[in-house]
Amino acid sequence: MVHHCGIELRQVIVAITAQHPRKVFSHWIDMKGMNLGAVPLRLGRVPCLALLCACALFVSSCSSQQERYYPAQTSSRQRESMQLAIPGVDHDTKNVSHVGAAKPWETWPLRYDLEGRALRSPFLLEGDDRVQRGDYHGALELYLKAPTAAMNASEKEATMLRVVGANIAIGNGREALRTLSSHFIKSGRSSEEVDARSSLLFAYAYRTQGDTEQALAWFSRVYRAAGSNAVLADAARRGAIDTIQSLPSEVFAKIVPLWESDSLMRGLLAEEMRRRTDGGEAIALTRSTHLPQVESSPGAAMAFAALLPLSGKFERLGRSSRQGMELAFQSFPQRHGLEIKFLDTGDDVDQAVGQALAASADPAVALVIGPLIAEHAHAVRQVLDEKDIPLIALSKSSDFHPGGRAFRFGPTVRSQVESLLQGVMAVRQLRRFALIYPADVAGEEYATAFRELVAQSGGSVVYEKGYTRGNETDLLVAAQELELTTAEAVFMPDTVVRASRLFSNLSREARKRITPMGVVLWDELQALNQSRAVMNGAVVVSAFNASGSGEQTQRFVALYREKYGEPPDFLAAQGFDIASVLLAALGPGADTGRSVERALLEAPILYGLTGRIAVQGDGEVSRTFEVLEYRDGAFKALEPEVDPMLADLPSAAPSEIAAPAQESKGLAAREDALSWTPATVGASKR
Repeated sequence: MVHHCGIELRQVIVAITAQHPRKVFSHWIDMKGMNLGAVPLRLGRVPCLALLCACALFVSSCSSQQERYYPAQTSSRQRESMQLAIPGVDHDTKNVSHVGAAKPWETWPLRYDLEGRALRSPFLLEGDDRVQRGDYHGALELYLKAPTAAMNASEKEATMLRVVGANIAIGNGREALRTLSSHFIKSGRSSEEVDARSSLLFAYAYRTQGDTEQALAWFSRVYRAAGSNAVLADAARRGAIDTIQSLPSEVFAKIVPLWESDSLMRGLLAEEMRRRTDGGEAIALTRSTHLPQVESSPGAAMAFAALLPLSGKFERLGRSSRQGMELAFQSFPQRHGLEIKFLDTGDDVDQAVGQALAASADPAVALVIGPLIAEHAHAVRQVLDEKDIPLIALSKSSDFHPGGRAFRFGPTVRSQVESLLQGVMAVRQLRRFALIYPADVAGEEYATAFRELVAQSGGSVVYEKGYTRGNETDLLVAAQELELTTAEAVFMPDTVVRASRLFSNLSREARKRITPMGVVLWDELQALNQSRAVMNGAVVVSAFNASGSGEQTQRFVALYREKYGEPPDFLAAQGFDIASVLLAALGPGADTGRSVERALLEAPILYGLTGRIAVQGDGEVSRTFEVLEYRDGAFKALEPEVDPMLADLPSAAPSEIAAPAQESKGLAAREDALSWTPATVGASKR
């Protein structure tokens, strides 16, 4: 602040020397944050003495403004142990070395505000272009020049975020903190009212300043406050991991016991402890932590406990999951002592917690799978966190954030939208989208993910409308407005029935031009056939395509029918896939010196029944689902549209987007009646 005042003071003095009173007051007004727009200053020549007095008042006002940065709450013991830690920032070159090119604090879409509206300011647009080229100094200059007087609240927020983000990128954490704190002080909000996105900026700004105490505290707050925003939760975990890994051994040893009451930090610190000790680093802790390990003896028994609803109203869901897991384990006779135990969670969360306690008391159980129900998953996680036992939750809820010892293996909203966009943008080259969604909690979650992913992928949402379920007028208005847009496709995260009502209101020409896009709710051939005339050409995400032509899918369906007398559904296929991941990570040939979590994190990519599966470093088990096209009463794999005039031309060279160059069978061929290879494993994780 003092440095900034010094610059402004020089400008005022120059104005005084030249006896330009308008410039004097203009600089003073700018510095005080006043915005008088185009109001003329009708001043005569002011004596130099009076102007110097004004200058003195100006300097006094600068010195009286204290820099007040918002702290997150930490204990005195945490402050003592972490005040010496300096994260990976090169202050000489002002490069944030731990971030690289990704810049995880930039959680806003370029060229758009936070509400998905295109930015109007040429300074902000050009600044975003500079960011894409890696020129953060140039971007910052442009962001600071953007006039905010005519901006709405959302645009002002977008400007503030960009200024702070660029300052962090060039290593100027002090200025980033000043800008953030000033923003919230002026708005009358306390540190407890800072939103998750801004909290993430506070975390990285403090980290750039070398204040590890505040950085970890803010990262923890982001993780807790992120809610359904997986992008923010992921950025918080990554930032905390990078910060922890940058700590010197003696500082790391001091902070481990101080953060054990924090659900995020506790797991991350335990994982970092394993990483350091595996590398030969000696860490002197005040007490040890129980870490389940893969037994090293060849015949050692290890059990996985699957917590599933095997009774009550969700019994059918639990039964499908169990049968899929059973089939995978029975298809792998040489399991290296690996076993799976099934525990019934029923309908009640208390029963789920009781089964989690029972599993944690079993010395053979090294990992828990499940539960399926979101409420149960949250409660079980708390129990297992206290017992230091890893969890692979099968909940698809975006409110369940993986991290520490908790993994998530479920068809999340984001994974569905991401798979769908990858298909239509890569295969069909579509770039202009319409978004029509139910204006409720579920619809808003899909809409938020769609906006963010379209912007990140270089596309644009040219039309957007929320509607009330059951309101036919809303759908009619949406169809009429959609006709007038340049949209190439429309995303509607609702049922096939409601989607067909929207498209029945479009003209034949519009239906030919605009591709319907839907999530797994549309993966119902019977429902689509009932609206075949208006839904022909729809593109849908398929969590599991049981009618697929792939050899592994056909073989799985046949064996499942033979054993259980019914066709497999998605949960059966998912159960088979999660069991396959565990067998690939922990079965014969696996490194027996690793923890269960480390074995999972290093598991190879698996091309399973429910798509491409990869365990991410943050505990998210990402899946790229198959994308299908509904055409003439049947599903088929999404393929590029071919111009009839070019259909007879020779085919081009194979696409560069192919299976990994080096692939091996993930699970060895079986010798029993179920002998087959269910999945292909890529040679590398990324």
